[in-house]
Amino acid sequence: MKIAMTGGAIVAMLALSGCNVAVGGGGAAVSTSFPTATSTSTFIARNSFTVVPDRSVSGQFEVFPAGQSGASEYWCAAGQYIIEGRGFSPTTRVYVARAEGGSKLYPGRKSTTFTTNPNADVLAKSEPNPNSYNFSVKDVGQNRIAEAGRTACKPVNPFFF
Repeated sequence: MKIAMTGGAIVAMLALSGCNVAVGGGGAAVSTSFPTATSTSTFIARNSFTVVPDRSVSGQFEVFPAGQSGASEYWCAAGQYIIEGRGFSPTTRVYVARAEGGSKLYPGRKSTTFTTNPNADVLAKSEPNPNSYNFSVKDVGQNRIAEAGRTACKPVNPFFF
């Protein structure tokens, strides 16, 4: 038996079946349960982490976990957001501006704040050219190019055979 479906039909089928999986490799700008007053362009990364830009600080954004929240998952969402969500170069440097902990934008939620426009305090704590690919969200100043973060993303396979 052969079934022909368009991309839209596959997405609709998965939505109707109640699956909560990402289809395709990219993230999407979507509306979520986050208030729209500060998050007009919320981004959902392929690992289901939510990225919300901080409109009060240029280049700054918070990454909110979904399920497991290891450092590589935060960096995956940050890198994917910068490259695919914002259209910046994969070589754009991304810094931890506020270590993993309570959210500034949504008190009571856990997040890590990243920036592409570090202030003097963040730069003072950063390594100029880190040689390690050990990801961390525990220390302000940790930094990588966006592509290094995006490479931490695990592939998503919506088919469970």
